[in-house]
Amino acid sequence: MDGVADPTAVCAAAEADLIEVACGTQTVQCFEIDNPPGSDNGGDIQHVMTSYNESSGELVFSMKVTDEADGFTVAINDGPNPKGHAGEMSLFYFDGTAADPTVTAYAYNGKNTQTSWMDGAPETGTQAPDQIATSMDPGSPFNYVEMTVDENGDKIMSFSVDANVLGDHVPANPGPGGADEWSGAQFGEDVGIWLHPVRGLETSYDDNGYLDQWSIEGQGWYDTANQPTEEKIETVYEPDHYEVSVDVEGTFGDYTDGSEAHYMLVEVPEGWTVTGAENYEFIDGAGAEALPDATFLRMEIDNDLIADGGGSVSVPVTFEAPLSDGEGAIDMHVYAQSLEQVLDGESNLDNNAYTAGGVMTFEMADLFEDGGVSGAWGKDADGNVIEGAAWGGGAWFDDEVGGGAGDDQSWNDDDFLLGGGNDLFLFNADDGTFGGDGEMPKWTDLVEAGFGDGASVAVDEDGWTTDIEGDGETDDDDLPTRDDDRISTEENIAGLDDPDRIEW
Repeated sequence: MDGVADPTAVCAAAEADLIEVACGTQTVQCFEIDNPPGSDNGGDIQHVMTSYNESSGELVFSMKVTDEADGFTVAINDGPNPKGHAGEMSLFYFDGTAADPTVTAYAYNGKNTQTSWMDGAPETGTQAPDQIATSMDPGSPFNYVEMTVDENGDKIMSFSVDANVLGDHVPANPGPGGADEWSGAQFGEDVGIWLHPVRGLETSYDDNGYLDQWSIEGQGWYDTANQPTEEKIETVYEPDHYEVSVDVEGTFGDYTDGSEAHYMLVEVPEGWTVTGAENYEFIDGAGAEALPDATFLRMEIDNDLIADGGGSVSVPVTFEAPLSDGEGAIDMHVYAQSLEQVLDGESNLDNNAYTAGGVMTFEMADLFEDGGVSGAWGKDADGNVIEGAAWGGGAWFDDEVGGGAGDDQSWNDDDFLLGGGNDLFLFNADDGTFGGDGEMPKWTDLVEAGFGDGASVAVDEDGWTTDIEGDGETDDDDLPTRDDDRISTEENIAGLDDPDRIEW
């Protein structure tokens, strides 16, 4: 039968990935050693790794040590043993006594002690410490500071820092070579390391995040000079765009007779590019309510797919989104649509469109954290969008999209009763557009009640058209009988064997 399309629900779920592309190479100097020599009084060192990225300035340091260690201090330079080189480099204090570890950096005073946090120079007496950075500062150069425990119970203490910031520091107490000898924390073909793991550590901090206590029960050491490093060339990747995948689901109430063409329409946000879709074309949004400037991806859906899903079908669409859309809300209008098609031997409601849809609003960040968003939309009797509804309506009026009915008439929610199905009997819609005297036989195979302000507005309590004669009044001769299998007038019966036509 020539039924009215009924998309009773439209919903969508989305997810996103940040796509990075190769943009060049960087040179990284690396040094690693297992079970280095030295003292285990502060914990037995299992592994040491450090790397310095000459291109970006990133310094990474990591130590694996037995579980009695609570933290460490380390100074790094480009070759000689750092011990004794006052005013030339940073000394890092790694505090692993709390759930969130902390790293502070001071200009190293050159002493064979861990006193740089309280004494800034090697001269006799106590000089003010030369504070450089603390990971407690949100704007600090530390990119990450972490401590984990492996399957053997060993602790892995690691941090990463922008050594460019440390290198720009002007030492308050420069060494014998002056401020020009200051390196901060970097190395090249050779590296020198002065590392002291500690146990029984107790710490406290001032309001600015710098140490005002560092006391220990014991410390070990690994000191080394002029260790050759390995040069590695690494590919650099930078964020390029977001890949946003949207699964749009539509449920169609009328698909069994094959007389409709079914579509899913997904708005393409400004600046986005469609990278994955099937059987699609681009159309403008002139026919959508309040969306004249929008662009839509319109995909024709194979009727067999709808039938396989019992009326429902899910359609994947993939977009490439600019990085500028990574923050803030994105609105994406989604519609399901059916258009009646002309079949041989049947009169047709020209461009009879039935459209359901709504707007999906999401924050891009939510697509990463929650794995997607979803929603179903509908309209109330006044045409207001509501959530969680099974609904339909002619929200699309542009002829290019297929909206409108008859001679430039447009269906809306007042015309199409919500939930319209396969078998609405319509007699003389809007002054006879579909059946004026002498124009065509007065029949159709739509369902429910009369439309518009024409003669067919009178309905009985069951919602069936009762004015057959077209005079706007009902009488005993007009009233049809109704049961589960047939509808009859005084002249004709439409039953299961011949459901399509009533003439009078």
